[in-house]
Amino acid sequence: MRILPWAAVLALAGLALADEDGFVDLFNGRDMSGWKFRLEGDPDPLQTFRVEDGVILCSGQPAGYMVTDRPYRDYILRYEWRYRRPESLKDDAEFGGNSGCLIHLRREGALGIWPESIEVQGMNRDAGHILPIPRTVRCRFEHYDDARRGAIKPLGEWNANEIVCRGGTVAVSINGVLVSRVLEGELVEGPIAWQSEGAEIHWRRIRLKQLPRSAPAPTIRCEGGYAVIETHGARVRVTLDGTDPTPSSSVYVSPIEAPKGAVVAAGVFPSDNPGFDFPDGPVIVRQRLARPKTGWEVVHVDSQETKGENGRAGNAIDDNPATHWHTEWEKKTPPHPHEIAIDMGEELELSAFGYLPRTDGGPNGTIAEYEFYVSLDGEEWGSPVASGTFETAGSAQEQVVKLPAGTRARFFRLVAKSEVQGGPWTSAAEINVYE
Repeated sequence: MRILPWAAVLALAGLALADEDGFVDLFNGRDMSGWKFRLEGDPDPLQTFRVEDGVILCSGQPAGYMVTDRPYRDYILRYEWRYRRPESLKDDAEFGGNSGCLIHLRREGALGIWPESIEVQGMNRDAGHILPIPRTVRCRFEHYDDARRGAIKPLGEWNANEIVCRGGTVAVSINGVLVSRVLEGELVEGPIAWQSEGAEIHWRRIRLKQLPRSAPAPTIRCEGGYAVIETHGARVRVTLDGTDPTPSSSVYVSPIEAPKGAVVAAGVFPSDNPGFDFPDGPVIVRQRLARPKTGWEVVHVDSQETKGENGRAGNAIDDNPATHWHTEWEKKTPPHPHEIAIDMGEELELSAFGYLPRTDGGPNGTIAEYEFYVSLDGEEWGSPVASGTFETAGSAQEQVVKLPAGTRARFFRLVAKSEVQGGPWTSAAEINVYE
């Protein structure tokens, strides 16, 4: 039985290193046959992308991309890349060259010239990072920056990327080192593209191996007291008491009203889904639902950005992980500590609270050190009922912190004392409580 949807992806990534069978060339090494192009101003694409000695040379001008002429799903993609090193450059860290590989393209023009997709960054400083385009695309990911910095070769030398896509999961390796992964995401298939984005970059040996279509892992979220399950095209069985679903459990059709504190489990079974591959048996995921936020109100926030972005404090309690609260950054950047206080509208007994970092791929404001306070009247707060450091660096996973038994509150206050990168900001996609 497969519980973690990314486990098989990482296993496949390891196996693929020793298995060259089944790979096909997406680039024939001679010309740009089989590719489509989208460039700003609609110029001759062969002035931007040309082939010399088995290598695609991309000038970086104008902005746009070359894209496969068909979609792909569940595959291992391998390619090599390098930037042309400017002769006058003294320090690789000063080079700001930008590009990337776009996977799972779904809609053109979602962000200027760029399509709705998942970008595997090719920017020199952030190569291998995951970036959803636009940032409202649901995508939960992790970066391993220490490993990444040690994996990338000096500017001007060839690097080898491997991208393993299976269902909504992705594993990215550079020169054989795992540098990032998508744990779950809404995009699962589409054409593949490489960006022209300002700097001359070269690609070669673009090869792809198709994998059996794996059964997707459902994603579960709470919206206004209802359990909402994204099935990703599978037939899903569901339970609300935390027990494992079986092939005879109820079929998920539409959002389900869920009791307080329900543990929702969703299962994908071979008998319901003959078109999918199940290398590790049925796929089961579980999610404990947070307290619905109907009637919640922000009663205090020390800072919120409303000019440069919609970073209003109410975004932290709107049950929409695609939005977030962010402290001011355009006109001024007030320092820590930052805090937000919430009136839940009724007295509750709480077992835990949850902090979901921003899910748009940006790290700014992700809380490191925190304190959590509760109050019955919004006036007397006492000492924090929980404090510590979130383990959120490079992750968009919810951090759930247990509270002392018998914790009762109508109001709660989250205080951010520091940020994971040492910056002055604070951000939060959602702040949840559990009964």
